[in-house]
Amino acid sequence: MALEKCKELGIDRVLMDCDKTNIGSAKAIQNNGGILENEIYVENELVQRYWISLKKRFVTNPNNMEIVQNGDLKIKSFNNSDFRGDIALINFNKMYKPYMIEGTNLCMAKDNYKWLEFYDYNKKYRLTAMYNEKNEIFEWYFDIAREIGKENGIPYEDDLYLDVVVTPTNKIILLDEDELKDAYERLEVNQTDYDMAYTEAKNLMNYLDKNIDKLKMFTDKYLKEMIGDDT
Repeated sequence: MALEKCKELGIDRVLMDCDKTNIGSAKAIQNNGGILENEIYVENELVQRYWISLKKRFVTNPNNMEIVQNGDLKIKSFNNSDFRGDIALINFNKMYKPYMIEGTNLCMAKDNYKWLEFYDYNKKYRLTAMYNEKNEIFEWYFDIAREIGKENGIPYEDDLYLDVVVTPTNKIILLDEDELKDAYERLEVNQTDYDMAYTEAKNLMNYLDKNIDKLKMFTDKYLKEMIGDDT
């Protein structure tokens, strides 16, 4: 109940602790996603400190979106030389209204749009390739992540605020630095994760700058493979 209240308050990462001898509390924290950071002495008691992330973003299911009238989701595993992990194909077959970015004219989904979400469990980012009704790319979106993982068979990314966007004109944009800074100041992100987010974003942007021509070929290839399974 406390974690649900934290979500309502917009808190994305929660620190919980318990005495090391309190096995029941430790298991309860772990069962709610707690990751042990360290153990410290408080007076004469050894205390375990756990972080619980509330920023896990599971694979997008269009049928869980109120603005989607009809959609479908397919997940497939790959073990190829250029990609190892899971790819999700999200089809927005029919929308009640377009999915617009607030305050902009940018449409992220409407009838017959498709998203491809790439979950490489050895990477620190999730790539989403967004296609219009003609299967033309209109944006690549990289979510920098603390972790790419899978829970109960469902892929997720543990979001670390920073995002890198690539436009069809090959413009590379870094987003949400203010969100990362605010989370750092609220102590929801420690120094290690803060530095890691910027390192990952910088390395990714440098790689994209040198290999931008390969990005479209890569995502188009897997779009055809995912669609091909349905034909």
